[in-house]
Amino acid sequence: MRTCCAGFRRTTKPRSANSSVDTLSLKPAEVAALLTKMADKKFGKGKCTITASDKSIVVEGDKDAVEWALAEVRSLVVK
Repeated sequence: MRTCCAGFRRTTKPRSANSSVDTLSLKPAEVAALLTKMADKKFGKGKCTITASDKSIVVEGDKDAVEWALAEVRSLVVK
């Protein structure tokens, strides 16, 4: 994770053989859409931006929102 301006953080989760996204059997865009809806409800619109490419998910925003999004992906894999 790296810190951006004004206390915001950005992290990228690349896909790999053991990545959370692969384990969920969902495309990164589907995971990003789900996380965006959940983050909007939890933190309010605009506090966190979640985007996806073919191989990664990018989470940008408030430090708490970024850490929450990463924890949510990890918890989905455990279940």
